[in-house]
Amino acid sequence: MRTLGFAATLALAAAITAVPAMALTPAPSPNPAPQVRGQMGSNRNLAQIEQRLNNIIDQLAHDQSDYGGHKAKAMQMLRAAQEQLNKAEHYAAAHGR
Repeated sequence: MRTLGFAATLALAAAITAVPAMALTPAPSPNPAPQVRGQMGSNRNLAQIEQRLNNIIDQLAHDQSDYGGHKAKAMQMLRAAQEQLNKAEHYAAAHGR
């Protein structure tokens, strides 16, 4: 077995210490566990999403093209999502949430 000379040992030591510390730490999970909101935060979130849906539907309604019926179908599905969020808000209110 051959031993490294002094210069080679120094070069190896320099190369090892040049590796950034973060390269040696494990990568974060690509899908970290989501934070869970409290009930008030969830209620506020539903209201904000419902407002966003209103804005999206309004924007789509002002587009000239129907894109072969796909825009109309998307708007129908967005309105169905609004209805579900409205039902969720009523459920929360009826159950003291």
